[in-house]
Amino acid sequence: MVTALLVIGVMLLNRREVIFVGQNNFVLKKISSTGYELQSLIILKNNNLLSSTIQNLDEKFYLNDTLISIMHMELQQGIPGIKETTFPIMVRFNMDSLNEFDAHSIRAEGNADYKNFTGGGNMKLNANAVVKLNTLLK
Repeated sequence: MVTALLVIGVMLLNRREVIFVGQNNFVLKKISSTGYELQSLIILKNNNLLSSTIQNLDEKFYLNDTLISIMHMELQQGIPGIKETTFPIMVRFNMDSLNEFDAHSIRAEGNADYKNFTGGGNMKLNANAVVKLNTLLK
C-alpha cells in the first residue's frame, strides 16, 4: 500500500513540462575571411522532481532576417529535476562580409523534444538579440 502511494506520488510530481527559459549571451565572432561563428546559451527549466531527458534541439538562425544556419542536435541529455540547465550552442556560417559598425539582428527559432518519467513533450524555442561586430570580433 505504501509503495503504491509512493509510486502515485512520484508520477503526480513528474507530470510537469520542461520549460524554455530563454536563449542569451549571443556572441558573433569572425573566424576567417568569410567565416563567422554564432554562439549562445539555451536555458531550460525542469520543474519535475525527477530528471528529464532532452532528446533533440532543432533551431534556425537568422542574421538580419537572412537564414544563416539550421541546427539539429540529437542530445539524449539528462537534466536534473527542479533546476535550470544551460546548453551551449554554436553554429558556423559563411558570408561575404558584415559591416562591423552596424548592429546586427539575430533571431533563433525552433523546438526541443523531451521525455520524463510519465511521458514527454515538445517546447518552442524563440530568441532575439542585437549584436555589434565591432565589440565582439575576435
